[in-house]
Amino acid sequence: MFDLLISFFIGLIIYVTAFKAGYNRRKMETIEILESIAEGSLEGEEPEVDNNILATVEKHGEIFYLFSSEDDTFLAQGRTWDEIKKVLGDTYGGDKEIVVNTKHAKEIGLL
Repeated sequence: MFDLLISFFIGLIIYVTAFKAGYNRRKMETIEILESIAEGSLEGEEPEVDNNILATVEKHGEIFYLFSSEDDTFLAQGRTWDEIKKVLGDTYGGDKEIVVNTKHAKEIGLL
């Protein structure tokens, strides 16, 4: 009976020790992952930045109007493509690139 009791306590000590060691390891790994997320440096992942704005062009009289294809917000207006590019450069600071349907832009005389 005494041997059984000693075996039980030894087994209990081994189980608690292994459980505590596993818990501490998972805790440290979780902290490392959260810190790397906070720093924005997950391995092999870079934030995806979309620098393109899809635009549609309308012509009314001699003036061209550029609208966002995604939500139809007004982007710029001008008489030539150079004027529109200047306005867009002032607005977005060269961070964005405007993408228009070249065939349509040529048909209405923008390009």
